[in-house]
Amino acid sequence: MNQLVRKEIQNTISNDAALPISLAWGVRFEETADGLRLEDSEMTITLASIEPARCRSFLDRLDGEHSVSQLAGALGINAGGCAAIVACLVDNRMARRMDARAPKPLSGAQFAKICRDLIPGWKSRLFGHPMWRALSSGDASRALFEGWLLENFHFIEGVTLRLSAAVAHCGDPSLRKHFIKHFAEEYDHCEFFRRALAACGISDEEISASPPLAATQAVLNWARDAARKDPLCYAACSAFLESTGADRESAKEFFERMARSYEPRAVKLMAQHAQLDEKYGHAGFLEKICEELGDIEAARAERAIQCLWGFVETLELWSTCIQRYHASATAVRPAFPRPQSSRAAAGGEP
Repeated sequence: MNQLVRKEIQNTISNDAALPISLAWGVRFEETADGLRLEDSEMTITLASIEPARCRSFLDRLDGEHSVSQLAGALGINAGGCAAIVACLVDNRMARRMDARAPKPLSGAQFAKICRDLIPGWKSRLFGHPMWRALSSGDASRALFEGWLLENFHFIEGVTLRLSAAVAHCGDPSLRKHFIKHFAEEYDHCEFFRRALAACGISDEEISASPPLAATQAVLNWARDAARKDPLCYAACSAFLESTGADRESAKEFFERMARSYEPRAVKLMAQHAQLDEKYGHAGFLEKICEELGDIEAARAERAIQCLWGFVETLELWSTCIQRYHASATAVRPAFPRPQSSRAAAGGEP
């Protein structure tokens, strides 16, 4: 977190109390002894003038459809305190007031730029997760590395579920051609991960005996649901998975660090997968879709960004579940339930 900001909320009424308020994407909050703490990728704010549980109820309803005065009345909270909270959030770009007039459409290029501006901060947040830090530093156990590799195999193999859904639900031929091309380029990339697992001594039979975690399935389901909602939703989520610019260099460094601590042949295969995606130009997939779409209605853009943010949160939960279940060989769900050898079963040396 770049800086800590503490603000005591004054009971002042905002002149814009009748305008709907929308909490910015990526803001999360939790109750602390000092009040309700809000944070995004840039700063932290502590709100102390309203009881934390009631303040949380208020913030949960900042959906761009309700005004301060409406919410204060419905929740029985002092309107002045609510208005001052909103003023603080707006000043720090954690919320915005919605203009009563219909917002103008965005160009495809504008929408893509919004995504590209948001994604680096959200990637920084995801890769700051303890699991990713442990893999990068070499502190993760071999079991966690192999479990993470297994869940990535299941996710990449799931391209037949998620990209096929994007093709099937896309009714615009000018967009569908891009999804078809992307699918044709991605459908067999799970082989990189199958071979990486084999380099770790994990057989196809062991992979088959270790189905994906529920959290892995949740990531696939989110992507499938995005495809059902709107091709733009899927394209926005897909953009988060691809590396661009400085992000590509970070990925290269990540693989280099892992290769020093874990099976280097496995890491090399994952790096080759990333290089092939780069060769195919997958990093520009979102821009291709946006170029075909032309102008995008503001409500549609909003839904797509919300879908992208939900995808990031799902990936965070996925990371937590991988760490929880694959951290050691004695995890609740053993990573690879290997059968005993015949010698071990007979009481001899394994």
